Amino acid sequence: FPVTIELFVGRLVNNIARIACLNTSRVRTIETGSLNATRDFIDVRDASNALISLVKIRAEGLFNLASGEESLLRDIAEICIALSCHSIGLNENTERHVSPITRQVLDVSALLARTDWRRSYTLKDTLTDMLKAALQDCR
Repeated sequence: FPVTIELFVGRLVNNIARIACLNTSRVRTIETGSLNATRDFIDVRDASNALISLVKIRAEGLFNLASGEESLLRDIAEICIALSCHSIGLNENTERHVSPITRQVLDVSALLARTDWRRSYTLKDTLTDMLKAALQDCR
């Protein structure tokens, strides 16, 4: 099935971990679709803390659970590869778009105004923890 944006980070991290587990000096390549889209990613730990903050104040209304920041998929891929400390290349097929939506960032102002919640995990923190968890299967 086609890779959706929602699966992109998890699949990318798992592919990088598989390559790292090979423990080879040979450069490996990951095939991707276009990495020109941006998305708003939030760590699941931050999302759960935001929900708890909303429950505590018995908030009513609509709230976006997001970081409020957009990240370029290419940057995410490059960060993950750098964190792996392995020689991994990207073979980007810019003609293949996994989603017609090229930009997505959410407004979190209502959440920030109504609660004391603030993000605790940067995108790099999240990617580091995801990669560490994926690498556990190697050991």
